[in-house]
Amino acid sequence: MITPEMLKPLIDKWEGILEIAPDKSYEPARNVIRDTRTGTKFSMELLSKLYTPQNVLYELDKQFGSEHLFDSDLPDAVIQDFNRMDSGIIYFSVNNWMYGQDYPPTENFRKWLGNDLNQTFQNEEWVKENKLCVRCGFVDMSQNYLVSAPREWVEKNCPELLTNFEYTYTSIINGKEVEHKGKYSKFVYSPDYGPDCDEFKCEDRFGWPFLEYKEENIGVHWYEEEPEEEPEPEEDEPEGSVGSV
Repeated sequence: MITPEMLKPLIDKWEGILEIAPDKSYEPARNVIRDTRTGTKFSMELLSKLYTPQNVLYELDKQFGSEHLFDSDLPDAVIQDFNRMDSGIIYFSVNNWMYGQDYPPTENFRKWLGNDLNQTFQNEEWVKENKLCVRCGFVDMSQNYLVSAPREWVEKNCPELLTNFEYTYTSIINGKEVEHKGKYSKFVYSPDYGPDCDEFKCEDRFGWPFLEYKEENIGVHWYEEEPEEEPEPEEDEPEGSVGSV
Protein backbone atom coordinates (compact mmCIF):
# COMPACT_ATOMS: atom_id res chain seq x y z
CA MET A 1 0.00 0.00 0.00
CA ILE A 2 1.30 3.46 -0.90
CA THR A 3 1.81 5.58 2.23
CA PRO A 4 2.44 9.33 2.68
CA GLU A 5 6.02 8.54 3.69
CA MET A 6 6.58 6.81 0.35
CA LEU A 7 5.33 9.84 -1.56
CA LYS A 8 7.48 12.32 0.33
CA PRO A 9 10.58 11.90 -1.92
CA LEU A 10 8.48 12.87 -4.94
CA ILE A 11 7.29 16.04 -3.26
CA ASP A 12 10.89 16.76 -2.21
CA LYS A 13 12.00 16.34 -5.81
CA TRP A 14 9.40 18.73 -7.16
CA GLU A 15 10.08 21.26 -4.43
CA GLY A 16 13.69 21.29 -5.62
CA ILE A 17 12.64 21.88 -9.23
CA LEU A 18 10.28 24.67 -8.23
CA GLU A 19 13.05 26.43 -6.30
CA ILE A 20 14.71 27.34 -9.60
CA ALA A 21 11.50 27.87 -11.62
CA PRO A 22 10.95 31.62 -12.14
CA ASP A 23 7.69 31.30 -14.06
CA LYS A 24 4.54 32.30 -12.17
CA SER A 25 2.71 29.39 -13.81
CA TYR A 26 4.32 27.14 -11.17
CA GLU A 27 2.46 28.89 -8.35
CA PRO A 28 -0.31 26.22 -8.15
CA ALA A 29 2.36 23.58 -7.50
CA ARG A 30 3.94 25.69 -4.80
CA ASN A 31 0.54 25.97 -3.12
CA VAL A 32 0.02 22.20 -3.24
CA ILE A 33 3.45 21.60 -1.70
CA ARG A 34 2.87 24.26 0.95
CA ASP A 35 -0.39 22.56 1.99
CA THR A 36 1.44 19.24 2.15
CA ARG A 37 4.18 20.65 4.35
CA THR A 38 1.64 22.04 6.82
CA GLY A 39 0.23 18.57 7.39
CA THR A 40 -2.95 18.71 5.34
CA LYS A 41 -4.03 16.05 2.82
CA PHE A 42 -1.13 14.05 1.40
CA SER A 43 -2.28 11.40 -1.06
CA MET A 44 -2.31 10.15 -4.63
CA GLU A 45 -5.00 12.74 -5.31
CA LEU A 46 -2.57 15.42 -4.21
CA LEU A 47 0.27 13.96 -6.27
CA SER A 48 -2.02 13.84 -9.32
CA LYS A 49 -2.31 17.63 -9.15
CA LEU A 50 1.41 17.79 -9.84
CA TYR A 51 1.82 15.00 -12.37
CA THR A 52 -0.10 13.55 -15.29
CA PRO A 53 -1.22 9.94 -14.60
CA GLN A 54 1.61 8.41 -16.66
CA ASN A 55 4.17 10.48 -14.77
CA VAL A 56 2.69 9.48 -11.41
CA LEU A 57 3.29 5.88 -12.45
CA TYR A 58 6.79 6.60 -13.71
CA GLU A 59 7.80 8.17 -10.42
CA LEU A 60 6.24 5.37 -8.36
CA ASP A 61 7.93 2.72 -10.48
CA LYS A 62 11.30 4.48 -10.30
CA GLN A 63 11.15 5.11 -6.56
CA PHE A 64 9.45 2.01 -5.22
CA GLY A 65 9.16 -0.66 -7.94
CA SER A 66 6.36 -1.82 -10.21
CA GLU A 67 4.56 -3.79 -7.47
CA HIS A 68 3.10 -0.51 -6.21
CA LEU A 69 1.56 0.56 -9.51
CA PHE A 70 -1.67 -1.28 -8.81
CA ASP A 71 -2.01 0.51 -5.46
CA SER A 72 -2.17 3.86 -7.21
CA ASP A 73 -5.95 4.12 -7.67
CA LEU A 74 -5.39 5.06 -11.31
CA PRO A 75 -7.47 3.49 -14.12
CA ASP A 76 -6.28 0.10 -15.39
CA ALA A 77 -6.03 1.51 -18.93
CA VAL A 78 -3.50 4.10 -17.76
CA ILE A 79 -1.42 1.39 -16.08
CA GLN A 80 -1.52 -0.77 -19.22
CA ASP A 81 -0.39 2.17 -21.36
CA PHE A 82 2.43 2.81 -18.92
CA ASN A 83 3.60 -0.81 -19.08
CA ARG A 84 3.81 -0.60 -22.88
CA MET A 85 5.69 2.70 -23.13
CA ASP A 86 9.27 3.74 -22.53
CA SER A 87 8.65 6.33 -19.83
CA GLY A 88 12.25 7.46 -19.96
CA ILE A 89 11.47 9.25 -23.24
CA ILE A 90 9.04 12.18 -23.59
CA TYR A 91 7.44 13.00 -26.95
CA PHE A 92 6.19 16.56 -27.34
CA SER A 93 5.11 18.70 -30.26
CA VAL A 94 5.13 22.50 -30.49
CA ASN A 95 4.52 25.02 -33.25
CA ASN A 96 5.83 28.58 -33.46
CA TRP A 97 2.55 30.10 -34.70
CA MET A 98 0.94 31.44 -31.53
CA TYR A 99 2.30 31.84 -28.02
CA GLY A 100 0.15 29.95 -25.50
CA GLN A 101 -1.99 28.23 -28.10
CA ASP A 102 0.75 26.44 -30.04
CA TYR A 103 3.60 26.41 -27.55
CA PRO A 104 3.78 26.77 -23.74
CA PRO A 105 4.08 30.31 -22.34
CA THR A 106 7.36 29.75 -20.53
CA GLU A 107 10.70 31.52 -20.69
CA ASN A 108 12.51 28.64 -22.41
CA PHE A 109 9.87 28.06 -25.07
CA ARG A 110 9.80 31.80 -25.82
CA LYS A 111 13.57 31.64 -26.26
CA TRP A 112 13.40 28.55 -28.48
CA LEU A 113 10.43 29.56 -30.67
CA GLY A 114 9.85 33.30 -30.30
CA ASN A 115 12.22 34.43 -33.08
CA ASP A 116 11.07 33.26 -36.52
CA LEU A 117 14.57 33.78 -37.92
CA ASN A 118 16.34 31.88 -35.16
CA GLN A 119 14.49 28.67 -34.35
CA THR A 120 16.46 26.69 -31.78
CA PHE A 121 14.99 23.32 -32.74
CA GLN A 122 16.46 23.78 -36.23
CA ASN A 123 19.98 24.25 -34.87
CA GLU A 124 21.67 20.94 -35.67
CA GLU A 125 24.60 21.52 -33.31
CA TRP A 126 22.35 22.47 -30.36
CA VAL A 127 19.96 19.57 -30.99
CA LYS A 128 22.79 17.02 -31.11
CA GLU A 129 24.47 18.53 -28.06
CA ASN A 130 21.19 18.08 -26.15
CA LYS A 131 20.72 14.56 -27.57
CA LEU A 132 17.28 15.25 -29.04
CA CYS A 133 15.53 13.68 -32.01
CA VAL A 134 13.72 16.50 -33.83
CA ARG A 135 11.39 16.26 -36.80
CA CYS A 136 10.47 19.65 -38.22
CA GLY A 137 8.67 21.17 -41.18
CA PHE A 138 6.09 23.72 -42.27
CA VAL A 139 2.36 23.77 -41.60
CA ASP A 140 1.15 26.57 -43.87
CA MET A 141 3.30 29.52 -42.72
CA SER A 142 4.16 28.11 -39.29
CA GLN A 143 7.06 25.87 -38.30
CA ASN A 144 6.17 22.62 -36.55
CA TYR A 145 8.40 20.51 -34.30
CA LEU A 146 8.13 16.97 -32.98
CA VAL A 147 10.71 16.37 -30.26
CA SER A 148 11.72 13.01 -28.79
CA ALA A 149 13.66 13.82 -25.62
CA PRO A 150 15.13 12.00 -22.61
CA ARG A 151 13.05 12.56 -19.50
CA GLU A 152 16.07 13.99 -17.69
CA TRP A 153 16.34 16.74 -20.33
CA VAL A 154 12.64 17.58 -19.99
CA GLU A 155 12.86 17.69 -16.19
CA LYS A 156 15.77 20.12 -16.46
CA ASN A 157 14.53 22.37 -19.28
CA CYS A 158 10.72 22.20 -19.41
CA PRO A 159 9.39 20.20 -16.42
CA GLU A 160 5.96 21.84 -16.77
CA LEU A 161 5.25 19.41 -19.63
CA LEU A 162 5.08 16.56 -17.10
CA THR A 163 2.45 18.26 -14.98
CA ASN A 164 -1.29 18.72 -14.87
CA PHE A 165 -0.90 22.48 -14.41
CA GLU A 166 -3.11 24.93 -16.28
CA TYR A 167 -1.99 28.29 -17.62
CA THR A 168 -3.68 31.35 -19.09
CA TYR A 169 -2.84 33.32 -22.21
CA THR A 170 -4.49 36.08 -24.18
CA SER A 171 -5.28 36.71 -27.84
CA ILE A 172 -6.90 39.52 -29.78
CA ILE A 173 -10.24 38.61 -31.35
CA ASN A 174 -12.22 41.28 -33.22
CA GLY A 175 -10.07 43.97 -31.62
CA LYS A 176 -10.68 42.72 -28.08
CA GLU A 177 -8.30 40.95 -25.71
CA VAL A 178 -9.65 37.48 -24.83
CA GLU A 179 -8.25 35.24 -22.09
CA HIS A 180 -7.85 31.51 -22.70
CA LYS A 181 -6.81 28.54 -20.57
CA GLY A 182 -4.48 25.77 -21.62
CA LYS A 183 -2.75 22.72 -20.13
CA TYR A 184 0.94 21.97 -20.47
CA SER A 185 0.20 18.27 -20.89
CA LYS A 186 -1.61 18.91 -24.19
CA PHE A 187 1.77 19.22 -25.92
CA VAL A 188 2.85 15.71 -24.85
CA TYR A 189 1.97 12.57 -26.82
CA SER A 190 2.10 8.89 -25.89
CA PRO A 191 3.30 6.22 -28.31
CA ASP A 192 0.87 3.54 -29.40
CA TYR A 193 2.81 0.31 -29.67
CA GLY A 194 -0.17 -1.84 -30.54
CA PRO A 195 -1.19 -5.04 -28.73
CA ASP A 196 2.15 -6.80 -29.30
CA CYS A 197 4.35 -3.78 -28.48
CA ASP A 198 6.51 -4.49 -31.54
CA GLU A 199 5.88 -1.38 -33.64
CA PHE A 200 6.48 2.21 -32.60
CA LYS A 201 3.77 4.69 -33.57
CA CYS A 202 3.29 8.19 -32.20
CA GLU A 203 1.70 11.10 -34.05
CA ASP A 204 1.05 14.75 -33.22
CA ARG A 205 -2.19 16.70 -33.80
CA PHE A 206 -1.36 17.14 -37.50
CA GLY A 207 -0.80 13.42 -37.98
CA TRP A 208 2.98 13.82 -38.30
CA PRO A 209 4.96 10.81 -37.00
CA PHE A 210 7.47 11.25 -34.19
CA LEU A 211 10.94 9.78 -34.56
CA GLU A 212 11.59 6.87 -32.24
CA TYR A 213 14.32 7.77 -29.78
CA LYS A 214 17.44 6.08 -31.16
CA GLU A 215 21.08 7.08 -31.50
CA GLU A 216 20.79 7.26 -35.29
CA ASN A 217 17.78 9.60 -35.03
CA ILE A 218 19.51 12.24 -32.88
CA GLY A 219 19.60 15.49 -34.84
CA VAL A 220 17.27 17.56 -37.04
CA HIS A 221 15.16 15.77 -39.67
CA TRP A 222 13.01 17.76 -42.11
CA TYR A 223 9.59 16.37 -42.85
CA GLU A 224 7.38 16.84 -45.88
CA GLU A 225 3.91 15.39 -45.98
CA GLU A 226 3.30 13.07 -48.88
CA PRO A 227 0.98 14.73 -51.41
CA GLU A 228 -2.48 13.29 -51.62
CA GLU A 229 -3.11 11.26 -54.72
CA GLU A 230 -5.46 12.99 -57.10
CA PRO A 231 -8.29 10.83 -58.42
CA GLU A 232 -7.94 9.82 -62.02
CA PRO A 233 -10.25 11.80 -64.33
CA GLU A 234 -13.25 9.92 -65.62
CA GLU A 235 -13.12 9.12 -69.32
CA ASP A 236 -15.83 10.66 -71.50
CA GLU A 237 -18.16 8.15 -73.09
CA PRO A 238 -17.58 7.94 -76.84
CA GLU A 239 -20.37 9.09 -79.11
CA GLY A 240 -22.81 6.39 -80.02
CA SER A 241 -22.33 4.47 -76.81
CA VAL A 242 -25.26 3.09 -74.86
CA GLY A 243 -27.30 5.87 -73.36
CA SER A 244 -26.49 8.47 -76.03
CA VAL A 245 -29.30 10.01 -78.06
